[in-house]
Amino acid sequence: MTGTSPTLGLPYLQPSQAQKHVTHNEALARLDAVTQLSIAALGPSSPPASPAEGDRFIVGPGATGDWAGRDQQIAIHRGGAWSFTPPLPGWVALLRDIGTLVRFDGNEWVPVHVNDAETLGINAQADTVNRLSVAAPATLLNHDGDDHRLTVNKAGTGDTASLLFQSGWSGRAEVGLAGEDAFAIRVSPDGSTWQTALRLDPDSGAASGSAVQQGPEDASPGRLMLAEHGVLRAQILGPVAQIGGQPAGAILERGQTTQGHFVKWADGTMICSRTVTVDVDSSAPQLFDYPAPMATPLAVHAGGIDPAQASTAAQRRALGTLPVWATATGWHIQLEAPIAAETLEVALLAYGLWI
Repeated sequence: MTGTSPTLGLPYLQPSQAQKHVTHNEALARLDAVTQLSIAALGPSSPPASPAEGDRFIVGPGATGDWAGRDQQIAIHRGGAWSFTPPLPGWVALLRDIGTLVRFDGNEWVPVHVNDAETLGINAQADTVNRLSVAAPATLLNHDGDDHRLTVNKAGTGDTASLLFQSGWSGRAEVGLAGEDAFAIRVSPDGSTWQTALRLDPDSGAASGSAVQQGPEDASPGRLMLAEHGVLRAQILGPVAQIGGQPAGAILERGQTTQGHFVKWADGTMICSRTVTVDVDSSAPQLFDYPAPMATPLAVHAGGIDPAQASTAAQRRALGTLPVWATATGWHIQLEAPIAAETLEVALLAYGLWI
């Protein structure tokens, strides 16, 4: 029989041993040193200046002074001196300054990682459903040098992978893949009645849900406008068009030709304008084309550009009696009789439809 125990090296009392209390006390001291192993610090290579009675340290590599040659051993300050206990593989110690467990792997002390644990509660009680449970003011997931990604995986399309936000343990919002593969944001006023506020189609990326327009006539407050139901900047001014009686182009089209200016609206309305020189000394028809084709002329008008231009009595008379009417292609002006051997600058307007 050896004189010490195989694990902790506790000295055995021997038959007919004198001063048995010395051996017994040594065993108790060693047992006191390595039981409930709480370490003041891991890795110093020299003794601290003022250790407290009973302080325990794990000696770091390259130890000096009283710790020389004791690398990785447990140093115990007792009775003003240092004693040492070599650890065995598998020993576990708590670093009380940072609250971390370390394990001796036979060569060095390494952090204890929680692997293969069925549940883990951090300041909280975990269970078979909530296998990881944390109760804290905040939770930090940090990078380890560059990126950091949080992955929430589900088994199949009909399952759920989401983040659920609760108030008083009653659901109020859910973000993720809820029973399908489309990303969605769902909200609830009571935890039982849910509506999908926003859903993004996984194939097209198109948005739907109660938070977006339900149709082109939907003007509900607070809803997001869909591109197909709204007006973009590029759609305000440009070529107008209609398909099946519905606008299919820009809202407004503006143009200019050698015959004047025109404006078209998406609803089919059109206005043409042109400045012409009218011969008031002729009763022959004077025709002036529209600057753009007008399908249905509805009204025309002729007037002076500047009152100062109608400086003669003949010109003023011409402005007051100038007859003008619309044709399919433009303005038709024809005096009943010549007025004077003069000309007059006249502004022509035409209102109608371009469809």
